[in-house]
Amino acid sequence: MDEEKFNSSVKYLFILSQIFCLTPISPFIKNYNQHENLKVKCLYFAWSVFWILLMSVIGFYITYVLRGMAKEGPLKMITGIIYIALFLSNVIFLINNIVKRNNFPKIMNTFWKVDNTLMPRCGVRVYEKEKLCSIKHITVVCLLYIALNVSLCCALGSTSIYSITFNFTANLPFLVNGIMSIHFNTLVKKLKKRLKIINDILESYTKATHSTKWKTPRKIINFLEDSSEESVNRQPGEIQLIQSVYIDLYNTKELINSTYGITIVFEILTCYSLSVTAVIGGIDAATETIDVLVIIFNTFLLAYVFLMLAWILLKCDQVFDESKKIISNVLKLMVGNDISQDVKCDLNIFLSMMRDMPLQFTPCGLFTLNLPFLCSTVGVICTYVVVMIQIN
Repeated sequence: MDEEKFNSSVKYLFILSQIFCLTPISPFIKNYNQHENLKVKCLYFAWSVFWILLMSVIGFYITYVLRGMAKEGPLKMITGIIYIALFLSNVIFLINNIVKRNNFPKIMNTFWKVDNTLMPRCGVRVYEKEKLCSIKHITVVCLLYIALNVSLCCALGSTSIYSITFNFTANLPFLVNGIMSIHFNTLVKKLKKRLKIINDILESYTKATHSTKWKTPRKIINFLEDSSEESVNRQPGEIQLIQSVYIDLYNTKELINSTYGITIVFEILTCYSLSVTAVIGGIDAATETIDVLVIIFNTFLLAYVFLMLAWILLKCDQVFDESKKIISNVLKLMVGNDISQDVKCDLNIFLSMMRDMPLQFTPCGLFTLNLPFLCSTVGVICTYVVVMIQIN
């Protein structure tokens, strides 16, 4: 087989692998144990063998990419690693959805429990009025994905249907990672909303007013009819109730962390590598070839990956800030003159518990997702770009 046919076959296998990984495979695994028919089980077994063979082909493709890219320089080598990271991130995201698919009902049930605990007088369940995926956010991600591929086709001068189809299909992991970011950020937003309610309750205890209001997706709820400082003394169980809610939210954070941890690691690795490639490619196009289309493509690529990373880190940082506000409100209550000693003891226990159980997202325990991490990532990217320019 000559080199041209070999490259063409590898491209088709790559397209097939991406389409196959995007196929919803959870029904096959879910129904495997539900059928006693031997013929059906053999069908599922054949499908599993096909999956293993396909993974072997992908392993061959990875080896081929690394071998070919290594001969053309370190920048091409990084490009090959990027696509491998994208593919692995795509596969791991789908496997996570299969293996940990029971986590999503647990998370939503915890939100339901928290809502019923915090809002017994109105009976409103906030999460029932919310969707896991916002159509607006999905539309934005799809438009960014289309703009990225259009700029890529223009930069490469792709005019044939085959080239355009290959570019859109090969970059499907970008779309998958974007949807993953929407799932993750939506759950983080729900978590922040419950923390905001706790802050509203604690702030109401430190004010002279006798009602606290906040907005839900549909209407304004009057949560506490009597929320003065004296109400804390009359109902000391309120502090234990808030403690139990905080523990539920912390366990929810751990579920979200375990569900998306590995995928977030690959997402950050991919964002880091693509940012370096986009910056170096843009600099080369601006200084050597003066190709405007290549500059536009690298600009779209850099903006896409940076916005996805910044979006995730910003939402996680907002949750941590909201939890710090809870600590601040508890400290304000502890210095109040009208608070009984028993309530102060409960507040002290709650304060120590929050310090031991911070609401920080740490995927796989490697790093903390917050804005300082974003700043350090930008610094590392800038340093690595300078090193790569010197090497080239």
